[in-house]
Amino acid sequence: MKNIFRVLLPLLLLSSCTNYIYVVRHAEKAVSPASDPPLTAAGQQRAVDLANLLKEKNIAFIYSTNTTRTLKTATPLSDSIKKKIQLYAPDTTELFVSQLKKLKANVLVVGHSNTVLELLDSFHLSHNLRNIPDNGFNNLFIIKSTRFLKTKISLTETTYGAP
Repeated sequence: MKNIFRVLLPLLLLSSCTNYIYVVRHAEKAVSPASDPPLTAAGQQRAVDLANLLKEKNIAFIYSTNTTRTLKTATPLSDSIKKKIQLYAPDTTELFVSQLKKLKANVLVVGHSNTVLELLDSFHLSHNLRNIPDNGFNNLFIIKSTRFLKTKISLTETTYGAP
């Protein structure tokens, strides 16, 4: 019995000290209106794909900028897991990242082609993209934060939904 606890206790401690921040750019947007376009049909499907991917990931917080395309990208997950979308200002990235680092929960952040990379850079994470092209809507960045003795942050770059 003691041997079981020696194995299980460290595993429980490690697993309870890990959280994930899922970062995406908004899904495909319409061409007009230019100031605040909605999602296209493909974008609406991508938002549903994102919700299906994350609905079992114990997301505690959903953050979005205050635009139609980012809010509608986050809405299917918000509706699915009954979590309110919280707004963040893309011009306060450093402050926002310091708040994210304090959370000990899984989070979705929906931003824009320029704010997603700025957010990753504020975590001081190395990534392969220097820019997200206008037609790049399927990137999914997963920031893993593990706290055990000290905090270790890592990044996984992947994609979701249809190419």
